Amino acid sequence: MMADREGTALRQQWIWVANWKMNPAPSCGVAAYLSSAASWLRPPWQLIICPSAPYLGLFQSMLHNRQGEKNIGLGGQNLHHKERGSYTGEISAEMLRAMGCGYVLVGHSERRRYNGETAELVAAKIKVAQNNNLTAILCVGEEQNASGLWDGAILSAPLKEILTKLSPAAAARLIIAYEPQWAIGAAAPPSAQYIHCGLLVLRHTLEELWGDERASLIPLLYGGSITPDHQSTLFELPLLSGGLVGRACLDLAQWQQLLQGSSQARSL
Repeated sequence: MMADREGTALRQQWIWVANWKMNPAPSCGVAAYLSSAASWLRPPWQLIICPSAPYLGLFQSMLHNRQGEKNIGLGGQNLHHKERGSYTGEISAEMLRAMGCGYVLVGHSERRRYNGETAELVAAKIKVAQNNNLTAILCVGEEQNASGLWDGAILSAPLKEILTKLSPAAAARLIIAYEPQWAIGAAAPPSAQYIHCGLLVLRHTLEELWGDERASLIPLLYGGSITPDHQSTLFELPLLSGGLVGRACLDLAQWQQLLQGSSQARSL
């Protein structure tokens, strides 16, 4: 029954999140990048662009000049867990809002791996983001391939460690991106069945902690080696509401194929 309910919700929404990571703008330039996205995106499909921090101002200006395109949003890749202070080089939630952001990535596996971010710190970042009217895109996923011996605890435990530090009201400004850490940068994403198992664990965990109604408010995305060759796998998944894209979003040809393919698939 849950899959039917979520399947209906899925066909009413699809969110692409473009994570540029620490990369410069594509060779086509920011203006062409936005124009390409706008040519394929139609409501209710949504795009959230998370560029490298120096490009936020340029995107803010260009999006301001394209006010008719309400389905393209801007997000930060990171924020500090404090409102302000003597933290040289950091970016606050208030700064992101001032730069036109409505979203921010939190808890990405690369931040955890290279910067030692803990569940406590990730929860603090979600709180400060939401206190400043930013929707947090929480990334969570298992480190090792669980194929053949899937244990939901390897995914539910780290999610619970974060969410138990938050109020259930946090569901109103939260997106969760399922990113199996072992799949990031791989030649291909996991099978549809594997991703579906992970999404089921996340949905059941949310329902256990916050109840069915609040859990249903939280879109579930998938991230990890998404390319045009494999995107049809994602559209088969009834619990999925979008994708978190890394390297493919910086290749204009691949990016156009992803956006075009999703728009065609969701209209069926």
